[in-house]
Amino acid sequence: MTHTEQKVIRYLPEIVCISVAVVLALAGYGTWVFIKRRRARRNAQRARVSARMSMGMGMGGKGYSTIEDPQQPIYLQNMLSRGSYGNQNYSYGH
Repeated sequence: MTHTEQKVIRYLPEIVCISVAVVLALAGYGTWVFIKRRRARRNAQRARVSARMSMGMGMGGKGYSTIEDPQQPIYLQNMLSRGSYGNQNYSYGH
């Protein structure tokens, strides 16, 4: 054996350990970056949803009304009334 081969064989365990440590460090760093980006994306999405909710926008893009809202929705109003949504031109038999 040559002198170089003897050195390689002598330091082979250290070479293998250092190589494994470098591979594990790179894999750990890649995992850390992946998780950090995923959390940032998830937090940004939650912030967008929270902003939409605070602006009164629901999942369907329509604003929510409170229970104390005095105006009834159109579909619950009496169509015979002469209110703001009632038909003012027809009497419907009256």
